[in-house]
Amino acid sequence: LDGVEDPAVSALALKLFKKDKSARVSAAAGYLLGKPAHAGVKAEATAAMVAALEGDAPTPVKRAAIQSLAKLEHAAAVPALIKLLDDPLVGANAIMAVAAFDRHKTYDPVKVAKALEALIATLDKTAASDRAAGMARDLATRHLKRINLKLKAAGKK
Repeated sequence: LDGVEDPAVSALALKLFKKDKSARVSAAAGYLLGKPAHAGVKAEATAAMVAALEGDAPTPVKRAAIQSLAKLEHAAAVPALIKLLDDPLVGANAIMAVAAFDRHKTYDPVKVAKALEALIATLDKTAASDRAAGMARDLATRHLKRINLKLKAAGKK
């Protein structure tokens, strides 16, 4: 369904994200809403996902929302993501999402760079066999390099 450009599918995914009682169903719908085929509901999806982040949504739903918000690149979501940077359950996800927004001027790049450095330091302590941690560390390192280059160009580093 992620490649199906059908307004009915997008509307159903949005409805399931907002109203389904199952965290698994809501999270799956949230991931789906981050796909390009569902750009027609971007504003509504962003609002619903921000509401989930600011509310008491289950952790899997928040993770799906964070990942999709990073893909949607809707700057209106950045403040909600920044509030989660120190969250013990979804903070790493929020750091990566905010870093993906680096072309927007709606966040403090120094704060995000420091958060990425802390995330990388934590990931460096994981076992070498942990492929997911290695991939996350590589992605965080790329984001950090990009942000540091921009900070250097702006004379802030």
